[in-house]
Amino acid sequence: MPAPRSEEQIANELKDAIAHLKEALVLEDRKNTARCARRLHALRKAHRESLSRDDNRAIKALLRRASTS
Repeated sequence: MPAPRSEEQIANELKDAIAHLKEALVLEDRKNTARCARRLHALRKAHRESLSRDDNRAIKALLRRASTS
């Protein structure tokens, strides 16, 4: 069983995943975009309770953008 992560670690993972997905979208790298979107989706699903409403909406919008590219 993995060790529990702190709120700061979760926030840093989410920021990192968002940055990588945005970079992949800018570079139009479809393979990397899909990989980053899966990672961000999994993080969002695992930590949905701790996300603010605005953060959740922003992540959902980014994932929608990734799915159409």
